[in-house]
Amino acid sequence: MLLSSEWMYIPHSYPSVDVLPGFALVGLPAAESDNALLVPITGHELAHVVWLRLSIKADLDLPVQLALREQICDNLDEYNELFHSSLDASALVAQWDQSPVRETWNTARVFAVRQAEELFSDFLAVALFGTAYLQAFAYLLSPQFLLPRSPEYPPMLRRVQEIVAAAREWRVPVPRSYIESFQEPPDPTLSRTERFQLAMADAVVPRFVVRLRQSAYDHVESSCQRPSNRETIRIYKRFKLLVPAESCRTLADILNAAWRINEKQGLWLRTGAEDRNMTSAFNDLVLKTIEIFDCEEVRQRLEMKNGTEE
Repeated sequence: MLLSSEWMYIPHSYPSVDVLPGFALVGLPAAESDNALLVPITGHELAHVVWLRLSIKADLDLPVQLALREQICDNLDEYNELFHSSLDASALVAQWDQSPVRETWNTARVFAVRQAEELFSDFLAVALFGTAYLQAFAYLLSPQFLLPRSPEYPPMLRRVQEIVAAAREWRVPVPRSYIESFQEPPDPTLSRTERFQLAMADAVVPRFVVRLRQSAYDHVESSCQRPSNRETIRIYKRFKLLVPAESCRTLADILNAAWRINEKQGLWLRTGAEDRNMTSAFNDLVLKTIEIFDCEEVRQRLEMKNGTEE
């Protein structure tokens, strides 16, 4: 994974670059790109790459269509009024894949699949980074994001509720009053038909939450180590002394320890240092620990390679 700074406030990823196969490029907001506490956001962006490589979209497409068809049949009067149709449920089912009818629901399908991808990405980031992701997520998006909601994202409060539900299922500590710290952004400006399509998408996405959550957890569990509270505390104690930690287990442990320090306001007031200087020093401390962790990982891989060759 390669990190860069971008002139967009919303983090984003470039999951497929032909000249760098096997790499994911992640852009963080330029104004925050030197903030080590936001590194957990990369877990969400990295999940978009996983989504593509596991072909989850292709596996989800037909179930989403079937769920949308059922939802539209339950709202057939409104559907017929908006699309100047007179179909009954059996006719809708029979003509579902035909061009005129497909055009009436395809936008809802796109919205639903994209919302599912965002939830999957949140779940994978929670499984990968634990509490640190929840805190970084809140730092960027709480209490209210000023831009209107994108139809390709779930409603904010529902999204946060699902993140918290996943965290609690996996025994990830949730910050106090976490859900209450968020607000819904303004509604997007949409036509009547687009509002209906978005409502249909919003209605069906919750049906796939358990499946998405389990898929994200299984991928993290099978490919890397999850955060450890014991390791987080060990690194936290080193940070309290303003000393980098070595022999770290995961990047997530470092970042969870960093967020714990960040919560302890006044921890270093006895030093007499100005807050701004202390914040900068702490950020450098976290980055230095990450650098040590990376160097140790590279050394271990080289030692394993050399041992295999011998």
